[in-house]
Formats: sequence, structure tokens, C-alpha cells
Amino acid sequence: MGEVLFALGRGIVKVLVSLFAAAGVGFLVFGLTTRNQPNLLKQGPPPAEIFLAMGAGALTGAVVLLVLFAIPSRKSRQPPSFREDTAVREGPLRGG
Repeated sequence: MGEVLFALGRGIVKVLVSLFAAAGVGFLVFGLTTRNQPNLLKQGPPPAEIFLAMGAGALTGAVVLLVLFAIPSRKSRQPPSFREDTAVREGPLRGG
């Protein structure tokens, strides 16, 4: 039961990290593209910069999730098991 909760907690942390990275990139892109337009949000239709920022944030979140979930943690790796036909035979060491 403890392993399941630990894995669930790691998954939630990974999703939160990707969410914060996506939001940060989205805000950064929106700020960079609208820095010289003070009355941008008072216009009628939504500006294209908002959609650019949302797309950049979504792409960043997807990449971060892919990296975090595709790379397995080092603790979960099992050492390779040796088969009997590839194991080193026991015997005295020969000097040479």
C-alpha cells in the first residue's frame, strides 16, 4: 500500500511541476509579446498573443511531462538477472 501511495505522490508532483513550468512559459511569452502594447486587453476580440502564450505553455507542459514520465527513476530499476548459461563458472583463478 505504501508503494502505491508513493508512486501516486510522485505522479502528482510531476504533474504539478509540468503545470508550473507551462504557466511560467505562457506568462513569459505573453509578457514578451505584449510589452509595447499597453491597451491590449481593452480591445474587443482576444489578441493573438494570448493564444501564442497558451500554445507555448501547452507545448512546454507536454514536453516536461514527457521527460518526467519517460525517464524512469533510478530506484525502480531492477538489476539484470544472470541466466545460468551466461554465468561465470566457479573455479580456481589461474594466474598468468
